[in-house]
Amino acid sequence: MASSIRGRSRLRKQLSRMPKEITVSVRKGVEDSAQAIYMDAQALVPRDEGDLGAAMGIRIRGDRLGASVGYWEKGNKKRWLLAGWRAHFTEFGTKGYKAGDTRKAKGSKTTAKITKDIPARPARPFLGPALKKNIKFITRRLGKAVDEALSRGARYGR
Repeated sequence: MASSIRGRSRLRKQLSRMPKEITVSVRKGVEDSAQAIYMDAQALVPRDEGDLGAAMGIRIRGDRLGASVGYWEKGNKKRWLLAGWRAHFTEFGTKGYKAGDTRKAKGSKTTAKITKDIPARPARPFLGPALKKNIKFITRRLGKAVDEALSRGARYGR
């Protein structure tokens, strides 16, 4: 979603060059937006999936002008091993296999023969709907914060 915003990297670069007291509203808006998505995703995560909710996290970029909500292994190994690796399968579902089918693992040169039936699992999205639910809030919140920061920056530069 965020990658569809035109001029995003140029805006981020411009904001990162400004003094922190000017961009404080944008930084707060990014944190608030990530928190809103996180809270709704926590409410929507399937509870029968074990520790999927506990493994979810928020990661704020170093410049505080971007954030991620979800699962990642780097710097988060304990939570990733707990349940984070399963999140993709829950969000998007899985393909089933019948005994006797062959499958090739992604990036592998060898194929494996399936010995027993593996049922398909339906998608049970929770991160996507959490983002969709909050997109208007995020757009308004960050739009207002960016406008404020740019007008402050224009006054600051005089």
